[in-house]
Order: sequence, then structure tokens, then C-alpha cells
Amino acid sequence: MTATSVLIRIFERGLKLYMRTTAVNGSWKRVLGVSVRTHFSKNVGGRVEDEAEQQAASIAERTGKWPDRGVMEDAFHVSSNDLISHAGVVYGDSNGNCLAKKHIAENPAYQAKTMAAA
Repeated sequence: MTATSVLIRIFERGLKLYMRTTAVNGSWKRVLGVSVRTHFSKNVGGRVEDEAEQQAASIAERTGKWPDRGVMEDAFHVSSNDLISHAGVVYGDSNGNCLAKKHIAENPAYQAKTMAAA
């Protein structure tokens, strides 16, 4: 089974931002009500947009490929590996290849401190 995603918005440089709607293994499915779309577009998506240019440049420098999409996998949360509230974003290319997974800190002041930020 493959994961599914829906397009949330397209950033200025053309990076498409998606929201994951089902897990790769089918273990969960996100209910797409208006409040979920609004939260992911404005709250999480707004923070992704704040960081996307810098993260995309870092990925391009490391891989030689500029990501054309980012998939938000989750809303803001803390985990045992990263106690700073963050959302996970998987950046990829147009062929569906994963280039990097990054954390976006909910609070911009903590972005440099979150795991996988750079």
C-alpha cells in the first residue's frame, strides 16, 4: 500500500506542499474536515513556508537536487527523540524520491534546536 497526500498550497518558488492523508502501511487515515485543512495550511504550513527555502537550499547543496514537494506527515507534537514541539516534513523530487526528512519547530525561536532542522 502506498501513502496518499492532498495538495495544500504552492509556495512562491514552486515547491508544492502536501498533507499526508494515509500512512504508507495503511495503519491510519486522517479525516479531512475544514478545521484539519485550515490547521495544516495556516498553522503548520505557515511554519513550513517560513523554513522551506533554507531547508530546500540545504537539501540541494547536499543532494544536487532542489526538492519540488514537501509532505507534512504530522501536526505539531513532541517525541522522545525531539522534545521541542515540531512537525515532520518529507521533501522529495518530482519522481517521488525522498531527498530528506526535516523537523519544523512550532516556535521559530527553537528551529535551530530541533532535531533534523538543518
